[in-house]
Parts: sequence; C-alpha cells; structure tokens
Amino acid sequence: MDHVFQCSHPEAVQHCQKCLDTLTTTLQHHRTPQPIIDAISHGFTSWFQRTDPQAVRALTAGSLREPDAVLTSAFYEQFREIGWGSMSLGRISRCWVSSVTQYSPTSSVHDTSLQWSSIFIAALWKFSRDLWKFRNEVVHGATIEEQATRQLEQLKAQITQYYTKFHDNPDFVLGRHQFLFHSRSMEERLQASYDTMAAWIRSVEEAIKVVRHHEDNLRELTQVFFPTSHPTDSTAQDSESDSTYTYHSIGSEEDLSLDPTEATTNTMSLAASSASVFTQLIYDSDDESICSEDSLSNELLPHYP
Repeated sequence: MDHVFQCSHPEAVQHCQKCLDTLTTTLQHHRTPQPIIDAISHGFTSWFQRTDPQAVRALTAGSLREPDAVLTSAFYEQFREIGWGSMSLGRISRCWVSSVTQYSPTSSVHDTSLQWSSIFIAALWKFSRDLWKFRNEVVHGATIEEQATRQLEQLKAQITQYYTKFHDNPDFVLGRHQFLFHSRSMEERLQASYDTMAAWIRSVEEAIKVVRHHEDNLRELTQVFFPTSHPTDSTAQDSESDSTYTYHSIGSEEDLSLDPTEATTNTMSLAASSASVFTQLIYDSDDESICSEDSLSNELLPHYP
C-alpha cells in the first residue's frame, strides 16, 4: 500500500500535499501543539519522497527541553521502528501521546491526551482514505463509464502484446495451441466484445502455463540422465593440476596413480600385506595348517614377469 502514498506522478504528489494540509489543519483545529504538527508534516513529507529513514533527522533533535526530547523519541520510533506507512493506517507510537502531555497544560492532561489520540487516528484514517480514493480513480476511473473504458483498453493492450510476442517467437506456445493466433487476426480480435477478448486472453494464459509445465517435465527428465554433480572437498581436483587420472581412494589418504611402476609396487605391497594377514589367521587357529606360510604367501602374491 506504500505505493499509493509514494506515487511520483505529479498529480498524485499534488494531491498528497493537499491531503497533508487538510490533516495539519484538523490537528490545529483541535489545539495540537505546533511542534507536534511540524514533526508530523516533516515525517510525512520525508516518507513521500522515499528518503532513507536513517538519513531523516527530527526537527527537535538535539534540544535539551524535556518536551522536545519526548517528541524526538516519538519521531524516531515512528520512522525507524513502526513505520510511517503504519502511521497512515492509525498505528502510532505512544510517545506521540506523551509529547502532547508534555506540551499541554497541567490541568486535565490525561483526558486531553486520550481525546487527542482518538482525534489523531480518525484524521489519519480520513487522510489515507482520501489518498487511496484519488489514486484509485486515476488508475481505474471515477465513473462506471471510465472504468469500463480503462478495462477495455487494458484488454486490447494485452492482446496486442500477445500477438506481437507470437510474431517474434511462435514457439512461446505449443503447436497445438497456435490456432489461437491463426484462427483470427489481431485486428479481428480487437474488434470483438469484451467477454470474447477476456476469454481469449485466459486461453492464451493457460497455453503459456502448459508450455512452462512441459519445460519443467523435460528439465526433470534431463536431470535423470545428466545429474548435476557438485564435487565435495574430498574429491575436488586441485585447480592447478592438469592431471585427470589422480584420485583419492575411499578410506585412504594416499593418492593412487596409474603410472605402471607405481601401480606394480602398490599392488605387490597390498598383496603381501593381505597374504601376511591371512597367514596369521590360519596359524592362530586350532586346526592344523594345510599349507606352509611360505607356500601361502607365494600363492597369494601376484606373479609379474
């Protein structure tokens, strides 16, 4: 809803200022202290201009007077914590009421502050309603005839956009849906009734959804045959290495290479280690050994020429 208040169109800006003047006049009529009116006007003006909240400075910032200090707290709390958009909907900081109490006479302060908060919230609601109504009339039209004309123009603009897109890229809909553009020309579509144009636009939108669904299915099927792999730290290749044959084996911290000499040495070492373990298991058993240690080792070790 912030865009309704922060619209940069010249007519919208002029109307916002007019509504803000009405709000300040209402507060003045109910004897709101002038520093509070100035703070509210300054806050709304800064918010309309989309000023960074951290760059906005309260008019009473730096004052050592107690009422000014309370008003400064109300301004910063509203701007940086609650939000000025929330204030336009009636959600105000309690410090605003406290600031009214500080600036008002000491007699019947409690009743005055409560009455002022109710008047202030009601004025904010009227302020927001006037802004929304003005912009709604500008966008959609003030009368029924204007609203119908705006809606008809929007339909025609959308039809023209779809036909232009189809002319540039006929594949933006599937082949079985291209009859939507071949059956009638764009000029004929634009001369149709409101309901006919709206129904055609809905049909084109459904055809676009079918294309997107078809593309999603193809993407899922592609992932089955070409899965996206993300190498982990343990299997990642060194960016500076140009070898594609070195890898890290599971459970081992040493690299295995396809170099013939190193492969022979590593294979013989592994075989000898396996033979030694297997021999130890046999001789630790209670059964009688069926072969000697030397013969077992010779059988398990591979023979290389």
